This record gives sequence, C-alpha cells and structure tokens, in this order.
Amino acid sequence: MPGKQSRDIGTALRRGAMGRCPNCGVGQIFQGYLTLCPACAYCDQNLHAHAPAAGPAFMTVALLGLIIGPLLWVAGTVFPPDSLALALVGIVVLTILALLLLRVVKGAMLGYLWTLGLNNLRKDEQ
Repeated sequence: MPGKQSRDIGTALRRGAMGRCPNCGVGQIFQGYLTLCPACAYCDQNLHAHAPAAGPAFMTVALLGLIIGPLLWVAGTVFPPDSLALALVGIVVLTILALLLLRVVKGAMLGYLWTLGLNNLRKDEQ
C-alpha cells in the first residue's frame, strides 16, 4: 500500500500478547480483563478500530482442544480414574487455561490485525 509504513508482525504479535500497544509498545491495550481501550494513552493509536471480534474466542477454543484432548487421553490411560473425577479435573483445568489464554490471544490478534492494517470501521468513519 503506498504511503503506509512497514509494520513488523513479530513485534506487533509480541506486544499485543503482552497487553501493550502494537504501535509503540508502551501503552496498555486493555482496560479491565478483555475490554479494549479506545486508543493508546501514549501514542494515541486507535485500538478500538482493530477489535478482533470473536476471533480470539475461536482461537482459544482451538488451542485448548489441541492441548487438553491429548492430555485427557493420556491421563485416562495412564491413571485410569473414575470418569467423574477425570471430567471434573478436565473442566477445572480447561476453565483456568481458557481464562489465562483468552487475553493473550486477543492481544496478539489485535496486533496481527493492526499489522495488516485491517479495521472494522466503515469508510465514512476512517
């Protein structure tokens, strides 16, 4: 795109995953647990324009399915516990991991969308 500066995807993903502005790396992108700040307090980058919608939830579920599925299978074969105990432990571990990963994935996806220059604004809002 002419007139656009080059944006490093690795840096933006890392900054976003750490909860920092993908543009400057200093400002926070979250106010609260998952609510995006409207703009970076340091560089005034419009963060709300790059809101990733439902993508982070989908990616978190996909990642957890890839991680938890084999772990539960191994746990069920190596330590054959009661099915109820295995289900309860699986649900608790899955919930904790989902809550830990969701914010990281949302930040990384915001950094990815910012790098590509994709936003959810209509043409008249830009």
